[in-house]
Amino acid sequence: MRYIDSGSRDPRHALGTWLDSELIGGSGPTALRVQTGFFGSGVLGYFEDALRSLAQSDGHTRFLIGSNDGQTSYDAMADLLVVTGAPRTGMELGIVSYQTGYFHPKVIHITRADGSSTAYVGSANLTGYGVTSLHVEAGLIIDSKSDPSAVLDSIADAIDDWFVSPRSGLYVISNPADLTALVQAGVLDVKPARTRRTITSPGGSKASPKPTGHTLSTLVSVPLVHAPLPSRKSGGAAGSTSGGHPGPVTPTPPSTAPAPAVIVRQWSKKLSRSDAGRKPGAGANSRGSIPLGKGSLVNQSKGMNQVDFFVSFLRNQLFSPLVWTHSGNNSKGNPIDTTQVPMHTTIGGKYYGLITLKVSTDPDRMQGTRAVPISQLHTEPIADILKSVDVTGMHLEIALDVNDDYWLTIA
Repeated sequence: MRYIDSGSRDPRHALGTWLDSELIGGSGPTALRVQTGFFGSGVLGYFEDALRSLAQSDGHTRFLIGSNDGQTSYDAMADLLVVTGAPRTGMELGIVSYQTGYFHPKVIHITRADGSSTAYVGSANLTGYGVTSLHVEAGLIIDSKSDPSAVLDSIADAIDDWFVSPRSGLYVISNPADLTALVQAGVLDVKPARTRRTITSPGGSKASPKPTGHTLSTLVSVPLVHAPLPSRKSGGAAGSTSGGHPGPVTPTPPSTAPAPAVIVRQWSKKLSRSDAGRKPGAGANSRGSIPLGKGSLVNQSKGMNQVDFFVSFLRNQLFSPLVWTHSGNNSKGNPIDTTQVPMHTTIGGKYYGLITLKVSTDPDRMQGTRAVPISQLHTEPIADILKSVDVTGMHLEIALDVNDDYWLTIA
């Protein structure tokens, strides 16, 4: 038995390190059982190899996902259905939700090909923040090679028993139609009442107060997902390997923009003429993308090169709830990784609704003459807007709120 506690800030104590060692590569498990209070499909890169192997053999697979206050998303569960190979005989997937009280266990049980088993029992949810230990988490690793097998058997039985006889609060799912019914029933995709945000844009009229106290960073990086995933309901092709996008749009905004919840992560930069596509001799927004360098976090990221900054903040913190996939290779044969970000979009004081924009990272892309790799925000879906609004000198802000909603503001 081994105790892990990421309060030490040792990457070996992150749940993701254990998942990597048990599920990625090798011969694959013969059975996998999971229960988690909260779930984000951005963690599926840890499970993809194992689930592919289990799907080929129709191996024993059980997932119990909490939808506490109905906040688990349709999109996350649709991704899970794809990666688990649902529907199949050996797999059971359930969502657990109650009107009062939470489904809150965090347990992963793995049966290895050699017949031994291991389990994690602890505090970390299967979310980006949980597996990478952006939050301080603790747990026990139990292994039949050194610990009593009866304990591991009881863990496996406790998860299996949910599917043996019907239990209150359990919704068994096997296809997207089941998810749609749960959205309509208020079990999935329920947004809580919002608390109006208190952090203003860098371009706003009021100065934003500097947060005080200490901060945490992720300890490990989540692996990419290689399987093509379903398109997002908001129009983005999440996990698409084609590099496609919804296309240029000029949406009709609602009468008022929704109020963001409390912001937990944000990044901003002042837009240059090049960012705005207004360089002399260039067509409006001719580049079609905006570099995401250090921007407003330049002081916090001293000593980091752009690759380290992308991994430690952009991917593992700001975009942690999202799924990253390979979308092809660049001219040098190195992989280009992308994710799709549905964002409430406000440009020049006008709200344009929820628009999905692609973010990519290319290890060989250069920013000016500094020869450092960066990521890019692809602006094709808002190209028509940027043609009509000169955003030179404005501040672009990307913010993530406590409900995992994204907010793009150019002001």
